[in-house]
Amino acid sequence: MAYGGAQTAVNERIFVNVYDLHSANDCLHTIGFGLYHTGVQIRDQEFTFSPEGIFDHHPRTVPENVVFRETLEIGSFYGNAAAVRSAISELSEQFKP
Repeated sequence: MAYGGAQTAVNERIFVNVYDLHSANDCLHTIGFGLYHTGVQIRDQEFTFSPEGIFDHHPRTVPENVVFRETLEIGSFYGNAAAVRSAISELSEQFKP
């Protein structure tokens, strides 16, 4: 996704990408249950929590045994690339393993 660079503040939509961690989700999802993993996508990066802490990767890039289910729009962020990095850095301190 193109944007005006690190210095230009823009309004960016924020998404949650949802992934199935088990094939049983095909049945469980219909009744509101399942084993899922999520990542928060801002611009062209997805941020994910793991046992090692928060890391970023290209959106919807997952291991072979994980299946992408859906993307949900959850809001927006007004700022630039530096503000995104700063917010993630602050959250990383709170979510260290």
